[in-house]
Amino acid sequence: MFAWIVTAVMVVGVVLAIRTAWKRQQQVRAADEARLRTMAQVSIAAMKKKQEAAKATPPVSAAPTREERECPFCAELILAKAKVCKHCGRDVEPLA
Repeated sequence: MFAWIVTAVMVVGVVLAIRTAWKRQQQVRAADEARLRTMAQVSIAAMKKKQEAAKATPPVSAAPTREERECPFCAELILAKAKVCKHCGRDVEPLA
């Protein structure tokens, strides 16, 4: 008779421990899901803010084009107004 009581108490203890662990696991899972939802909302808000800022700023205009020509001595590109080639160091006639 005593063995039955001990066995029943042990079974009840195991069942209660399993239920407690299961409830704790559900609480942890719910907290993780809430944290992930919050992180997703923050990320989405940041992306929207970034997109709005990109729409608000005017596009950067292209830099003015440089007038270039080939050096008659080394065939590298230099500015049209250059007096000395930056590649070979020779004197060149600037174009008007």
